[in-house]
Amino acid sequence: MNINSNMSNNKCNKRARSSSPDDYKEQHAEYINLILEDSLNTSIFEKKNEQEKNKDFEIEQINVETLIDTDDLVEEMELKLYVGQEFQTWPDAEKFLNEYSLAKGFSIRRKRTETLVENGIKIIIPSPSITLAKHRKLNENMIEFINFCVSHGITNVRNIRNLLSGQFPGRNINQKCLHNAIQAAKKNLTIRQEFDASDMLQYLYTQKANDPRWFIEAKFDEPEHRLCGLIWMSPEQQHVWTRYHDIIFFDTTSRTNRYNMVACFFAAIDNCNRTRLVAVALLEDETEESFVWALEMINKATGNLVPRVVFTDSDPAMSNAISLIYPNSAHCLCLFHIDLNLKKNLRSKLTTKVFQEFRKDFFKCRNTLASAVFEVRWKNLKEKYSIISGYLNRQLDPLKAKWAICYINIQFTAGANSTQQIQQLLDNEANYVRVQEYKDEIPSVGLENVTKRYFASIEKIVSDYLMAPMVIPICKQMQECFYYDAFILEITQWETIIKTHTEDDYSEGVREDHYELAKILFSDIMATITKSEIVEIWRIVVSCGAKSQYVILISDGSHRCTCNLLITHGYPCRHFYKVLRTSPNAKWHIGLISNRWYKDDKIISNSAIHQAPISLCSNTLDNEIISNTGSFDLGHITKIRGNELYTPDLQELNNNRIKYGRAHGMMKKVINLALATNSYEELIGMCQDFLVSKQEILGNQNRAEEVLNNVELNVANPVITVRKGRPAGRVKSAVEIQDKENRKSCLKSVDFNIQRNREIQSDSSRDNRKTCHNCGQKGHNRATCKSTG
Repeated sequence: MNINSNMSNNKCNKRARSSSPDDYKEQHAEYINLILEDSLNTSIFEKKNEQEKNKDFEIEQINVETLIDTDDLVEEMELKLYVGQEFQTWPDAEKFLNEYSLAKGFSIRRKRTETLVENGIKIIIPSPSITLAKHRKLNENMIEFINFCVSHGITNVRNIRNLLSGQFPGRNINQKCLHNAIQAAKKNLTIRQEFDASDMLQYLYTQKANDPRWFIEAKFDEPEHRLCGLIWMSPEQQHVWTRYHDIIFFDTTSRTNRYNMVACFFAAIDNCNRTRLVAVALLEDETEESFVWALEMINKATGNLVPRVVFTDSDPAMSNAISLIYPNSAHCLCLFHIDLNLKKNLRSKLTTKVFQEFRKDFFKCRNTLASAVFEVRWKNLKEKYSIISGYLNRQLDPLKAKWAICYINIQFTAGANSTQQIQQLLDNEANYVRVQEYKDEIPSVGLENVTKRYFASIEKIVSDYLMAPMVIPICKQMQECFYYDAFILEITQWETIIKTHTEDDYSEGVREDHYELAKILFSDIMATITKSEIVEIWRIVVSCGAKSQYVILISDGSHRCTCNLLITHGYPCRHFYKVLRTSPNAKWHIGLISNRWYKDDKIISNSAIHQAPISLCSNTLDNEIISNTGSFDLGHITKIRGNELYTPDLQELNNNRIKYGRAHGMMKKVINLALATNSYEELIGMCQDFLVSKQEILGNQNRAEEVLNNVELNVANPVITVRKGRPAGRVKSAVEIQDKENRKSCLKSVDFNIQRNREIQSDSSRDNRKTCHNCGQKGHNRATCKSTG
């Protein structure tokens, strides 16, 4: 097949239509010449001289004799394009031109063309080929490789992209096309769906058979024995709940699975300040009844260990369930979800500009430290934005004691104000820009050396009692105390301080996220102590700054600071360490740090009460004075924190769980050894003798196996509820319609098809036969009318 260079200067040929092969070749010859002209950046080919014609004729004769395959041609000719080049088929020619255009930085496509300019054609400016639609697509080999990865359990986009880059070096991989290919590959997987519920229960009860300490509880729809509720806790999760159940995070994800069930997650914070998952539940809906069932099952698994603080979103059903099951627990709402719901429900009603003003006013009201002032501001906020007062009265007003800082700043929360605990910790670390600036300004003495030089004895005790992740933030408070100046005040000035320490009207976000703002008013602290208990009052000011905090030293060894770190986080703040370096009356004791941060062995030994208080003074930079005199019972802090959480009974319970796990693991090794050495009968005899002599500890054997045999074979899957549109709360798939205009056009086409079907159905009931204009009857026309005379 020869490609000629002659081309008309008046008009390009149009798209090829169905015709003979010769016509097809003739119609496309000029189209390929156009591509040649664009790639060589010339206006139009001039007439060839006789020498060029002879050269082209020789090349043509060689190619006719040896019909070179396109694939070999690409490799041998290194993507060289010349006039007179031949291909076996048109697909081969198109494939070669695609490869050539990709290498040269442009693409080709078929289209109807305009009349050419008399002396040339319009030159296409080359663009990066990776952005052209033709070259963004993944080839068949890459699609096959993606299917292979997905079928073998590799579905992470980053991992597959790295594997593709290594398997196909030099090829561009478009992110959106990669997402589409992965989603398409997932749809081709064959998944056993008929027995999902049975498979899951069988797996869980198998775990319980291997370790009876597992807690598993299921709820079924009796007529069909269909799974409608499931909750489980592993032995490790039960241990964590027993040890750290003072703060619990309760969050849900709705309709993120095939059966649209609600996944409930319960988490706690351990003594390394890590978020630990302590229970998982699957519920059929988000009603109060379902949440009550889940909390009752947790009480059953943990022996009615009630948390002190529970964080949830603003779901009313969840709030009612917590008030019923945990009536004495402090319930705090997640500020992240509150802010998210405000944007979702109110921005469209107020417009974006007005909503931004409302959001500032709302956080100004929420950050109010005095309850009386908060009530006035909350009332004024509802009156100012009356158009949304219905939402505020319905959703936020009944629960205001659970999200306003003036009501929740007396609770120990480990520094959390949201169920997004992990992200919050990362954000707090990113906001400490001021500390990093001081590090850069003082390079001569690293902050890591400050603690060892000025707080050596305290650091030694802290490292002995706490886990390494908690030593870091506590030592950080010691380091930062050198960024402040301390001024002692007369005790008689406490009334004046109350008048001056008032609201600061912070409205830029959550008050707890701002490092230097006061978290409690001085007047609220004075309401919990008497004047006779005050030893000293200090005003701590940021060096070269205006923001200040107040520290009150109490006679029983306790202290209070308006930053409230000692109450909310459970360890002393940087302002107290500044006073400790300045005043001989300030004393540090390990009891100032909440024992929920201690190592387990330190709690069991109860060695904290034997530690002597430490007093430091700036006059002795290198010597630390340890004082054993004076009363130091920390009665004020103990009263606020409440009774001990990890009681000796709970310690014994966890120790028994640990012993059980060790004995269970050892028994499995003994059984394997007995089978390997043919000593099975001897082992059984020893066990039977032990059981006979210890009848009082024998009970409820083989329960896990009975449950496994009776439950897992007769469970039906939950009902799949198909809802209109994309399910809420689910990440949208890459293969779904994401463009707004395309979605509108798709909906319009659906409406058009529905209307068209209705018209067809209505017309089908009518008589659509021909109507004769001569006689007016149906079934014939005027030409065949019998009435025509």
